[in-house]
Amino acid sequence: MRRSFIIFPLGYALGVFAFANSFARAGTGISLDGYVEQVRAANPSLKALRLRSDAQKERAAPAGTWDDPFFAIGPDEVPVSMGEPAVLRFQLSQSIPFPGKLGLRQKIASFRADAAESEAETGDRTLKVLAHQIFLRFFFNQRARALNQQIRD
Repeated sequence: MRRSFIIFPLGYALGVFAFANSFARAGTGISLDGYVEQVRAANPSLKALRLRSDAQKERAAPAGTWDDPFFAIGPDEVPVSMGEPAVLRFQLSQSIPFPGKLGLRQKIASFRADAAESEAETGDRTLKVLAHQIFLRFFFNQRARALNQQIRD
């Protein structure tokens, strides 16, 4: 939840920046839908949320597999005198999980993937709302300035 406090102000600032850049170009008008698409395409937080969601989806299937086996080679008894041979120990072990544990791990990973996907969708919707608000505020301020200018003239 703490990430959302960082993402939304960044999205808001990026939206203002993208909006200012789009209007800074001479003579180009922009529609609300075009502006929202520009903001969505240029927002790094939204891209990061989508990539995180994709990564969580990829982690779901391997979560239900057994752990890797362990293999080790090392000296077992260090010879005290020069005449004694060194003894090497070979070790191979595999942990066998309790029945049902792998299925639960996989379910947990799929729930995390669903949560990450929901978080990405929430970030996308929030960014859309912020972009709409910025666009409309700018539009209304621009119209108010034009009307004030007409009243003055």
